[in-house]
Amino acid sequence: MSTSKKKGNSNNKTKKNKDKCTQEKIDEFSFLFAAYINQIFGDIGGVRPIIYKLYGNKKHNKHFKFALVQFHRYDDLSEDDEDYGKNEYDDANTKGSVKKRDAQYYDYEKDLDIDDSDNNHHVLYNMKNKTYLDSVNTMGYKYQAQDRDEHDSLCQSYTLMFFFGREMDNDPVKKQMQIIDMYKWLIGQKKFTDAIKDEMFEINSKKEEVWEDKDGNIISTQGPKQFDTLMKKVKKTLDIWKEYGYRHFIGDGTCDSHKNYNIEDYDLNKESHDEDSDDEDYVDEDSDDDQTTITEKSVDYDSIFGVSSDEEESFNNEL
Repeated sequence: MSTSKKKGNSNNKTKKNKDKCTQEKIDEFSFLFAAYINQIFGDIGGVRPIIYKLYGNKKHNKHFKFALVQFHRYDDLSEDDEDYGKNEYDDANTKGSVKKRDAQYYDYEKDLDIDDSDNNHHVLYNMKNKTYLDSVNTMGYKYQAQDRDEHDSLCQSYTLMFFFGREMDNDPVKKQMQIIDMYKWLIGQKKFTDAIKDEMFEINSKKEEVWEDKDGNIISTQGPKQFDTLMKKVKKTLDIWKEYGYRHFIGDGTCDSHKNYNIEDYDLNKESHDEDSDDEDYVDEDSDDDQTTITEKSVDYDSIFGVSSDEEESFNNEL
């Protein structure tokens, strides 16, 4: 039998798509992302309460509360201060380290006293273990490191992934594709979009309009048509994020950043995870969730949540 290779037909050659990325477009995406992703889905007084009401108190997140903290308390202390040299990220992930009276989580049954400044960091508060579930040091897992990825402002996206119990690969490209899929799933949920329209897009509520577009102009919430306009911009931003915007959050954030990173820099070592953590309440021995999709480059979500909701069918059934 002949083993010679056939010559390819030049008419069947696949045309290589031209890379549309430019630094100008990357910079433009960063403003779109801030306006239509971080601002909207990180809105702790509007959108997050709706997410908590609709999707909270499930098996994988029943002890979690959304929280907004300032992890900068130890930055400017003098050497003679008793707290000098402490690492608040590490402290916050130690079991029992954040008492409820000190935790900055949202209790939506009470009026929120919100200090929503640029220094704030989105986390989840574990009411049972009295810890923060944090993207900078997630029980030893390091998703977010701005000395590695200087523009990584994805903490609010990470908390939503944790809250929904979704897997995140440690590869910075794959991880972002999973996050984008989460947002597309969420805005495709009719009960979510209906709740946003009913509670936040009422006519004559201009005094409550707080969102700003990428140019600093107020985003109108005067009725359902304005909601549809906003959703189009959210979807467009997600499309750009998937096409080339993801590069903004890798390394130096340039168009070639996705070619230059070293996967070993994204190793998710379990340095501080307490193996004796008593999260039996999370474990669902009868769960049909298929964990075979977890690779060596993926987080073992059982060690954090006890059960994963990553499989789309079981995920939707539960939520």
